[in-house]
Amino acid sequence: MSNYRSFMFTFDAGPHRGSLEQDQIKALAEGFVRANEMAIAHNPGRYPRTIEDAGLRYIDPPTCAGVKGPCQPVLGAGPLVDTGDETCFGLACFHCALLRVNGDPRAYVDIIPRVGRYGPISGKWHAVVVTGSGVVLDTQAIVEKQQRSQRTG
Repeated sequence: MSNYRSFMFTFDAGPHRGSLEQDQIKALAEGFVRANEMAIAHNPGRYPRTIEDAGLRYIDPPTCAGVKGPCQPVLGAGPLVDTGDETCFGLACFHCALLRVNGDPRAYVDIIPRVGRYGPISGKWHAVVVTGSGVVLDTQAIVEKQQRSQRTG
């Protein structure tokens, strides 16, 4: 088991319930990416080279005691690989770290409005990875596609 811990913060509570602004969430993402980079760099044989090789599963943000609405757990690289379950934010932070360690130092996590049937949902965010060449990767979609192919394959 890793000694890297997990953290939790309110992510989807909406603009009137003390949620973090988009730029603050981006700053938190950068911190988690860097922490994951350090873990991966210090234990290179423990981690996959790509997100597709990680065998991870997307989970919806849980409801936490004392928090109105979903809260955002974030696992460090070690616990994430151990459990395999993570939300879009944690998946994106881990994916970005893998890209950086494996040759794309300009990759970053972007926080974009979550989109519903009728357009953006106020106060709801989604985490994606942007590569150094500007390609947007939806890590949640990548992981969910793998989950579906494993069930049918």
